[in-house]
Amino acid sequence: MTWHPVLAVGFSDFPTLVQTVASGGVYALAIFYSWYIWQRATDNVQKAKAETRQHFERIENAVVALSFVLALVATVVWIYSTFFRHVEYFMRGTVRGIAQKAAPIGISGTNGAMYHAVSLEADSSEVSVYGHDVSSVEAGYELRWALASRDPIKSVILHIVQTYSTPDERPTADGKPHTIETFDRKRATIDLTQYGGAHPVDVRYAPDIAHPDKVGSLSVDFGSGRSALQVGDDTISVQSTVHTWAAPSFVVPLFAAAATASDLTFDRKTSALLRAQLGGADVPTQQSAARLIIAQGPRAFAFIEDSLKTTDVSGINRTVLVHNLADVVAQIAKQGTSVPPSLPLTFARAFYDLGDYAEAEKRYSSAGVSALMGPDDYSQRAYASQRLGHLNAALEDYNQVLTVSKDNYRKAMGHYGIGMVRLEMGSQEEAIKEFRKGIEIDKSVATALNNQAMTWATLNEKLDLALVAATEAVTVSDNSPAVLDTKGYVLFKLKRYDEAVSWLTRAAAGDPRDEEIQQHLAQAKARRQ
Repeated sequence: MTWHPVLAVGFSDFPTLVQTVASGGVYALAIFYSWYIWQRATDNVQKAKAETRQHFERIENAVVALSFVLALVATVVWIYSTFFRHVEYFMRGTVRGIAQKAAPIGISGTNGAMYHAVSLEADSSEVSVYGHDVSSVEAGYELRWALASRDPIKSVILHIVQTYSTPDERPTADGKPHTIETFDRKRATIDLTQYGGAHPVDVRYAPDIAHPDKVGSLSVDFGSGRSALQVGDDTISVQSTVHTWAAPSFVVPLFAAAATASDLTFDRKTSALLRAQLGGADVPTQQSAARLIIAQGPRAFAFIEDSLKTTDVSGINRTVLVHNLADVVAQIAKQGTSVPPSLPLTFARAFYDLGDYAEAEKRYSSAGVSALMGPDDYSQRAYASQRLGHLNAALEDYNQVLTVSKDNYRKAMGHYGIGMVRLEMGSQEEAIKEFRKGIEIDKSVATALNNQAMTWATLNEKLDLALVAATEAVTVSDNSPAVLDTKGYVLFKLKRYDEAVSWLTRAAAGDPRDEEIQQHLAQAKARRQ
């Protein structure tokens, strides 16, 4: 037996002697059990009375036959496992610095949190993974595994998926930041051809300080010093074989039931199970489920579209689910299959909901999508372009909202969107004109202005723009305490404490029971002193 401790500490060794004793002990138990039941049957025949002897003789013959078969099978298995089937290479693994659950990443200047999923792929199809373990350590979490193979393993591929959550300036109905998640999948190959196995190997992950929403760097230490691993893009492939300790083989029958259908359709329970695998935490399970869908080709499009639209995603990471489905469609398209234009549009809406504005804008701009877009789609693409700094494109789409909208609310929000873009362009007077046009059509524009101002103030971003929005909201608010509080809080964030106290005092007088207003007022008074 040759031992290669790959990827560092975590598992105790399994000496050859222990394996031999274990396999021999199982064989000995099987033979002893066969002998024991044979002896019991013989004793029963000898002790039986004349009238029952024939019955017990028949039982003895059956037991003898079964005992012989059991002993023969045990002997064959023992001979094969002892003399023919050898695990020649055993490996142990650890990856440090990852986060199993969403946790702050500890980088100055960011309030985001990240967590990871990691899987292992080796270059030999004979590799079997024995198990894995995750333990808490000071630097985060430590993922440990062990695997064995008959053949030398020349390389190990690490697949790492990172989900990064952060507050977004897009407000919710109460003016609080909208939490979004971004997703990144990468792979790194560890070359073992020059590794002699004398020292444990330690793989460590470090976040990217400049781009915390992307997978960071991986480094490896073979015992002689640490070196960087090349990290590259990773996609789900039909050919890739990811070895796992919990292969989801039970998924296969799900597709057999729909083998003759033109589109994959499942009942609610089956669909939920498959989505849970695609959006779960275990990367090998995600990839196995994805490859099964890819194999269905264009028949999978109906299931994919339904999965993107469903709201029944309890216990599922929707960010992971949407990105895995996007990879599935990309792989099907590589096979020469045309993707229906409705699918990119559904993906665009899904990515917008996730806050992935780059993907949303790209898919909204796909060929053939515009013919299916409604006013909400133009509004979402405009906002995505605005967030990406494509302000002229955003103006075009907000104007398109005014053209295609048939109800006053959407027209009003179109003017609101144009005003926000003008505000970012530095055209404050034009922005106010657009806000007022929107307010004349629908007073809810004032609520949108107030919510956006409070969101910017909460995130401590774009405070000059927040003051313009809050001031405009006040003009039509009829002294609403919530709107007065927003302006006072924006002034507080701008360190204009005297003005902040004045506005917050008015807000507190209008609603003395509102704890948040009272808290803002107390903060402003404390700073003014």
